[in-house]
Amino acid sequence: VLLVDSNPNSNPNPSPNPDQVLLVDSNPNPNPNPNPDQVLLVDSAVDAGLADVIAAATELTASDETYGEPSMADAAAMIARLVCERMGGAVNYHAYEQYTEPAARVSIVREQSGSRVVLLGALSAGATRHRALLYKVLCDHLGIMCSYDAGTCLRGAHAYHAWNTLILNGEVVVVDVTHNPGAFYPEASDEARQYKRIDEYACPLDLWT
Repeated sequence: VLLVDSNPNSNPNPSPNPDQVLLVDSNPNPNPNPNPDQVLLVDSAVDAGLADVIAAATELTASDETYGEPSMADAAAMIARLVCERMGGAVNYHAYEQYTEPAARVSIVREQSGSRVVLLGALSAGATRHRALLYKVLCDHLGIMCSYDAGTCLRGAHAYHAWNTLILNGEVVVVDVTHNPGAFYPEASDEARQYKRIDEYACPLDLWT
C-alpha cells in the first residue's frame, strides 16, 4: 500500500489543504484479482460523500454549551464510531474473513465511473484499509494526531490490512473502527495484536506471505 500526499509541505499537524491524498492499493479484493489495481482518491472538493462525513465529524465533536469540548479520547471514539457507521457497520471479528461487501462496492463504483480511481466517500462498505484511511483523514481535519499503519500481508483474507494508532494519556493505543468501534487497545496488548491480525492472530493464509 502506498500513501501519496499531494501536499509537499505535509507535516504531522493538519495542513491548510490536508485532504489531497491518493491511496494506491494493489488489491481491492480479499482474493487475488486478475485486474487488481485500485486507487482511492481523498479529495473533499470533488467528493461530496467525503465532504459530508467531514462535516458530520466536525459537528459531532464540536463544543457543547452544556458539556463543553469533548476530550481527545471521547472525540477519537466518536470518530471511530462514525467511520464504522459510514463504512457498513461493525463486522464480527471471525466473520471478517468472509466480509465481501467492500469488494462488491468497489467493483460497483469502478464500473459506474469507468475508472480505477475510487472516491473514498463513495464507499458505503469498507475493509479495514478503507476505514483506517477515512479515520486518518477525519482526524487530520480535526487536529487529532493519529497514524495510518498497514500490515505486511499481500494475499489472503487480510491482504493490505490496516489500522490506526494514537496517543492517549501518554500511551500508544490501537483504535477499533471495525469490530467494536470506539474501543482502544494498548499497543502491546493481546487485543491490539488481535486487531492488527499479527503473530498468533494472523490468518493462516496470511502466513504464506
